[in-house]
Amino acid sequence: MSTTTANRLALGHAEDQSPISLDLAASAHTLVVGGTGSGKTVALRQLATQALDQGFEVVIIDAIRRALGFRAFADRATLAATHDEAIRVLEGLDAGLSRRDEGARPILVIIDEYAPTVIDEPLPRGLNKADPLYIEAQEHNARTERIRHLVEAIIRKGRSAGVHLVISTQRPDCETLPGAVREHLGNAIIAVRPGMRISDLAAMVVHGFATGANEAAVNDALTQAAAQENRGHAVLVSSGTVTPFRVTLPANA
Repeated sequence: MSTTTANRLALGHAEDQSPISLDLAASAHTLVVGGTGSGKTVALRQLATQALDQGFEVVIIDAIRRALGFRAFADRATLAATHDEAIRVLEGLDAGLSRRDEGARPILVIIDEYAPTVIDEPLPRGLNKADPLYIEAQEHNARTERIRHLVEAIIRKGRSAGVHLVISTQRPDCETLPGAVREHLGNAIIAVRPGMRISDLAAMVVHGFATGANEAAVNDALTQAAAQENRGHAVLVSSGTVTPFRVTLPANA
């Protein structure tokens, strides 16, 4: 499959049962937002499944939960379950970007729980710098800094090389998603838990990321999704278009 081929990954269906898909040719990189119980992980699994079925190489990074929610993909995808594994995988991707040609397989890189993955630990006060706890915190922060740097490099150069990042977080903010990352996230998938409060989530997504969407339309779609009684409802925001849909759920969901 050519890296220039228009790639669509099926997400689910709209209320009228029309299929909804993520167009990676229009916007290469995607933000996925959702709290506990929202169906965010189900949406990520759907993206991974669709990408594999279309011949993508898939990389899944989950250093917070040790990739426990993605073990079913162990035989078909590359899983990184620690910070060190994430660094090795991302370094390999970054090093290979310049060598990828048009005939290379497209790559989908999913990073789950991005915020806690890249957040620094406060350095312990009152401890000698030779103390093991102080050294451990320093080493952790060196890893998070390295991951942040690699993500910024890959998201900047990845589009032309057929590498697509999916960054998943419970709440988008400027501390963990700086402008160098946000400006390249042209798609947003917002997973909504039934009855959840929307608060300022619509404004954060519209004004913080390159989706080109209208805040009122996003807020209306999120409110509609939150009013549903069953699980799996979400909103796709991409290229100025706001689309409520229901994620395709596994048979046992």
